[in-house]
Amino acid sequence: MKDGRRLALISIVVSLTLAIGNVTAGWLSGSASVTAAGFEFAGDVLASLIVFLGMRMASRPPDEDHPYGHGRFEILAGLLVGMVLLLAGGIICVHGVQSIRESR
Repeated sequence: MKDGRRLALISIVVSLTLAIGNVTAGWLSGSASVTAAGFEFAGDVLASLIVFLGMRMASRPPDEDHPYGHGRFEILAGLLVGMVLLLAGGIICVHGVQSIRESR
């Protein structure tokens, strides 16, 4: 479990670095595709952060309120990441349809 949290933290740092670099490079060069890649990496940061927090909460020992432990927080984190991805996909689809309609 500890290795998983460590990997999630490494993923957050790497993705954040790439997000900042791509957004900055895209902004300076005027490249929409590089900027979009930066925002994709920012989404990876959010997903990795959710996973990290879920793993951290799941590793807590059992207590009075949770006699079997907190392991389900990992499942909840995965569900939340899936919902975020679904929302992002929906937003991208809506913007794509709007872009197609406006180009006529």
